[in-house]
Amino acid sequence: MKRPLIACLLLLTLGAAASVHAQYQGPGSTPAKAAQQAPMKTVADVLKNGKDDQMVTLTGNVVKQVGREKFLFRDTSGEIRIEIDDEAMPTQPFDDKTKVEITGEVEKDFLRSVEIDVKSVKLAP
Repeated sequence: MKRPLIACLLLLTLGAAASVHAQYQGPGSTPAKAAQQAPMKTVADVLKNGKDDQMVTLTGNVVKQVGREKFLFRDTSGEIRIEIDDEAMPTQPFDDKTKVEITGEVEKDFLRSVEIDVKSVKLAP
């Protein structure tokens, strides 16, 4: 009877210790770094200050398809290439005149231009 009780207490202790480490928010922690990043609101912001794998949300127009899943996105500040997987496409059709909101990750690969890997596309109100 004592062995199962000891095993349960050991698991609870280890679980509590793991959650303490997950809550660390001091220097060097991911939450602290994320809080320091300024929000990206325009294509120009992303091109100038975007960090690899940083989540961004932009509003503008998908103006041209340049590959199977590659498109050009434009807002009032500029243009950037985006990649939209089929599952991220909205259910409603849209064209180059339709205002959309895209959310995705900045992709900065060596010797390649910056692009956004889009996770969702919503028609803007």
